Amino acid sequence: MTLKCGCLFKLKSYHLSSGQWSLNVVNGEHNHEMTRDFQGHKYVEMLQTDEKELVRELTENMALPRNIM
Repeated sequence: MTLKCGCLFKLKSYHLSSGQWSLNVVNGEHNHEMTRDFQGHKYVEMLQTDEKELVRELTENMALPRNIM
């Protein structure tokens, strides 16, 4: 359940013995409109491709995590 707005939308995933994943919609209902402002959402805070490359290079060159941040 989404904490901010009490949305009941819920997915359930299973890792099968074959190594594949199964995804089931438990409740497909939403009680809100889709947001138009993604400020503060995790999706917006993801690293861009060039930023990921920089982190990889710094890690390979033994930079300390506090310096990468």
